[in-house]
Amino acid sequence: MEWVIGFVKQLYAAAITFPLLSFVVLWLGFYAIYLNKRKAMLLTIDVTCLLLFGAVAEKLISVFSFSFAYYFLLIVSLLLFGWFGNLQYRKRGKVNSKKIISVMLRLGFFVLLGCDLVLGAIQWFL
Repeated sequence: MEWVIGFVKQLYAAAITFPLLSFVVLWLGFYAIYLNKRKAMLLTIDVTCLLLFGAVAEKLISVFSFSFAYYFLLIVSLLLFGWFGNLQYRKRGKVNSKKIISVMLRLGFFVLLGCDLVLGAIQWFL
């Protein structure tokens, strides 16, 4: 059982070290399963966003010695979830959590990808 946990840890470490490579591999896998480019792209963005969450947190820790990076990103995500929920409630009168989560994952993908690239450049120059 320990080798399974070790393998998962190594796989996760490799995935957050190279998130764009993970994006391509995941897209190819989802496209092979669903044979639908749009669905494969959306699922890949959702999964890669979770990988980017870990990658950005680790780069914040290594570049700025920001020890509570995971908690900071989690708090910002929860605040944005509440803000999007408030906007949706004011517009429609009800909250659709599934739609809010999908919007946050897709918007978070682009924001976290930008943060990952900027932090990677800073880390490379230091």
